[in-house]
Amino acid sequence: MLPGYSVWIEIQANKATISDARKFRTAMQHCAEAGVDAVLLSVRDTSGYVLYPSTLAPSYSEYDPTFAPGVDYLRQCLEICRQEGIALYAAMDVFVGGNRNDPRPEMPALRHPDWQAQVYGLDAAGKPCVSPVLQAGSLQTVSSIDDFGELFLDPMNPEVQQYLLDIAGEVLSRYPVQGLVLDRARYVGLCSDFGPLTRQAVEQLAGTAAGWPASVYRIQAGKAEPGPLFDAFRISRARAIRGFMERMQSCVHRFPGRVLLDYTGSWYPLYDQVGANWASPRYLPQEYGLARPEQYQQAGYAPLVDNLLSGCYYPEITEREAQDKPAYWYSVEGAARLARQVVMGDTPVTAGLFLDQYRDAPARIAQAVQMCFAQTGRCMLFDLSYLEGDGWWRYAQRSTALQPLTGAELPALHILLQKALPQSYDLGRERLERAAFHDHAILQTATLCLKRWDGSLLGAVVSKRFEPGAPPYGGAGCISVLVVDPAFQKQGWGSCLYRAAETAMNKLGIRKIFLGQDVCNLFSGVPEPLPEKHAFFKHRGYEMCVDEHYDLEADVTQDPLIDAFDVSGFTSYTAEPLQRGQEAALFAFLQAEFPGRWLEEMQSFLGSGGNPGEIMLLRPKNGAVCGFCKISVNPQGRSGLGPIGISAGVRGRRLGEFLLRQSLLQLRALGAHIVCIDWTILKEYYGKFGFLPVRRYRGGVKTC
Repeated sequence: MLPGYSVWIEIQANKATISDARKFRTAMQHCAEAGVDAVLLSVRDTSGYVLYPSTLAPSYSEYDPTFAPGVDYLRQCLEICRQEGIALYAAMDVFVGGNRNDPRPEMPALRHPDWQAQVYGLDAAGKPCVSPVLQAGSLQTVSSIDDFGELFLDPMNPEVQQYLLDIAGEVLSRYPVQGLVLDRARYVGLCSDFGPLTRQAVEQLAGTAAGWPASVYRIQAGKAEPGPLFDAFRISRARAIRGFMERMQSCVHRFPGRVLLDYTGSWYPLYDQVGANWASPRYLPQEYGLARPEQYQQAGYAPLVDNLLSGCYYPEITEREAQDKPAYWYSVEGAARLARQVVMGDTPVTAGLFLDQYRDAPARIAQAVQMCFAQTGRCMLFDLSYLEGDGWWRYAQRSTALQPLTGAELPALHILLQKALPQSYDLGRERLERAAFHDHAILQTATLCLKRWDGSLLGAVVSKRFEPGAPPYGGAGCISVLVVDPAFQKQGWGSCLYRAAETAMNKLGIRKIFLGQDVCNLFSGVPEPLPEKHAFFKHRGYEMCVDEHYDLEADVTQDPLIDAFDVSGFTSYTAEPLQRGQEAALFAFLQAEFPGRWLEEMQSFLGSGGNPGEIMLLRPKNGAVCGFCKISVNPQGRSGLGPIGISAGVRGRRLGEFLLRQSLLQLRALGAHIVCIDWTILKEYYGKFGFLPVRRYRGGVKTC
């Protein structure tokens, strides 16, 4: 399972929350209320210390006294997340192992000086030199993404890679985390790595390393002037990162059900500076001026991760807002679009936000969240500390991404339903339009969708309100349609759509909600009611019907059971189409036998000009109406039969079967082919005339 709406929890910024179980629980409750389904808890940050008892890495309690010795904070947080229904992913900073401004002997970069990244720059005299990162603070370098406060490690060093793989394996083997999230799986910048392993790799690729390091590039006026080995240097680094990703993928996938996520910056046109090609290996990178870009292309590692978290860290949300910036991707919208473009569908992309960039106008967080969902269908927020400390939760509700569902979305909703349900549930666009867009019972404020950048829908809910009247339906509400793209299910979207719809209905005073059962319905209940769907609604307080009900179908043009029915015992009764002038007799029958919904439906049908020939009346010859059957004819599609009912006083005489048979003959005479009897539990009864179940449903009701 991948996160849909996630929040990063960095250790230092959230140490008061992580170290206090009560505060952490409160924060997780805030996450759940906002629709967040997952947290990405940093268990190993740039210091190299970890939040759990490890045989490989030092405990965070040795680094920061906020954390008590002997406490397994990862297990504590995991248990709280489990109780609050939040998935937890373990995040770890990768090719970094210490802090130059607060050095400790336990830090990996200090325990293993040969692991340190080797940085190229100019010394105080302006001479080129290569120094370990711990001693590189005074060097003049180019394109350094970090300021050397973090002590980066050499990604080509096999001991470094194995150490990180061992930590990953330790976490995954001990803790039921959903997966692993990598950060800083890259180089510090163009200034590294210039150690012997990188030189050897460059020489192997280029056939020479003469003039190293100036043959890679010279530093002129603070800029890199590429040398003859510049391409080989960049390609070698990208290959090293891909090789590590291959090993990490194998490590994570050894544990069934676990997933590998990777966080990167979204600025791909500049990402060669940090040596990580997170694009698809099918994407040809023309951005970097490489003489042979296909060599760099082959180092693309997007397919190796299960989810790419792309940091769209810009205060500008739309591309229009970034018109004065160097490129369109200096915006949340543009950065997410760029990430999708270079990943080419090899793995799902999640757009991420740096919340502090909206400090001057925190209300814009809602717009940025909506943009992330529209562009990638997922969103990651960095960091929990801003939501909790600055009180920005009200701007980060998942429901802010929802929009009204309008008629313009009809094609997209039809496609979404086709993706989410078996083909037999596709009742055609015309019926969908009638049920989900033209029914006067639709509640516009509770009919919502999540629309994506290409016009497709990630999910939708259609809600309705029954006309005032007698129980059980009078004045109640219903969820007529609730659907989520299968690729985004189990990520909180069903819950978000449902919760928004229920909240809107509650504001209108609706206290009883049915699942389906609307008059002009697409589905009479929960379609294809698998156990997980049953559990979804039961968890939300629904009393689910014990029995399933069905849509039955038969071809009345080729059904010998209709013709074989023996009518000799019914010569004293007639079953014929309603004639003009007989409406009062029909209504009187319905008022006496079936008051409420069926009476209202027939009055509405005839009052709006409906064809009387689509209502069959059963009566003794020269007697009063004692039964009726509603039929509908669609020669090009499915015709319908129902409702059908007879008086209590004549039941048990097989008159219902006689009325049914005559109604089927009338349908045949009117040109019907496939006839559907919907919303029934009587599959054996109708089976006598060749009808078989083609769709199944389960109803439910909730009192709020």
